[in-house]
Amino acid sequence: MRRLLRVLVFGFVATAGCREATLTATVGGPPAASAAGPASSRSSRPESRRSPRLADAPATGASSGVLSVRPSQPPSAEAWQSPEQCQRALRFRPARQPGVARVGTWNIRWFPDGGPGKTPHATRATDLAWLACAIATLDVDLLAVQEFKTHARARAATRELLGLLDRFTGGAWQIELDDCPNVAGQHVGLLYDGRRVQRLSGRRFDALNPHGEACKNQLRPGQGGYFRFPGGLDLHVVSVHLKSGTQRRSLDLRRRTLDAFPEVRRSVRSDAPDDDLLILGDFNTMGCSACTPSISAAEEIDSVDRYLESVGFRRVEPDRDCSEYYRGRGGLLDHLVVSESMAEAPRWKARVAGYCRADACSAVHGAMPPAYERLSDHCPLVAEFVDRDLD
Repeated sequence: MRRLLRVLVFGFVATAGCREATLTATVGGPPAASAAGPASSRSSRPESRRSPRLADAPATGASSGVLSVRPSQPPSAEAWQSPEQCQRALRFRPARQPGVARVGTWNIRWFPDGGPGKTPHATRATDLAWLACAIATLDVDLLAVQEFKTHARARAATRELLGLLDRFTGGAWQIELDDCPNVAGQHVGLLYDGRRVQRLSGRRFDALNPHGEACKNQLRPGQGGYFRFPGGLDLHVVSVHLKSGTQRRSLDLRRRTLDAFPEVRRSVRSDAPDDDLLILGDFNTMGCSACTPSISAAEEIDSVDRYLESVGFRRVEPDRDCSEYYRGRGGLLDHLVVSESMAEAPRWKARVAGYCRADACSAVHGAMPPAYERLSDHCPLVAEFVDRDLD
């Protein structure tokens, strides 16, 4: 068995006027920077004339022709039934199609305690080995995460998670979380395999906290970075977690965060002059039952789509109608949003994984699935991008 060297770095780095907290674990092998290589049932939205279909996109490299990239098969539902079945699914996970980069988002409920506070929840503390296995079956290069705590025991659990991911994938996993000081609160971040993707820069986006300050009132900023994939794809990625709640105030706070998206796009250009931007995470699009008249979750999503289109973004449609369960019923809270001009962005649907996929978003009567109890009330959402620089 190869010897493992784990190094923890948890500090504050000044970057473009912002500070970022970096929690890094490295397991044997070359440095991450050198490993990545050179530098729902709702109807789909109309395609933009500015972004061609992937099948019609020009091929890059010496040969001409069509860049024929198609989505891969979804991961097996077996991984979400038990930790033991996850290990079996990991050995037989579907092969990824060549020429694609895979990025996802997952709200991992109050990691690692399963609930608020500084002590583990009696029945919902995160099963670290199962979580690492589940992430490995997704075969993602980069995963936006939400609801990570940063107290001492949480940091130790994060180190353990990174080590398990390295063991399951042969990678060199790293994580960057926002540096807000509420260590028992919810933090956003980016989890990525340094052997499959190169991080070129990173920063915190204060404007995504609707209160106007990065850490005010226990709400979250965004945590982002500029990444390059082995085939040449490079893009800005920002993890977000909008305000939860079905009251008018919560709805208004979510809208304030959305209103900051154009500012984020302008801001990332100062890091790297690239318009390719992916904003993904828990948008909490649960509607407003306390409003008069009430607003359903589907109506809020429609409103979000119209707004995004008006400012040059689009939401990548998911292939299931839910990404989270509450009181036995599924809701679509998690989303991936891309800049409309991004040629490498998918024109196919994002994959909803986990028990949401296995149960087809149907109502659950009685006990919730074990993965709900030991991993999260949310399910991962994964999208594939053309791993080329097309613009």
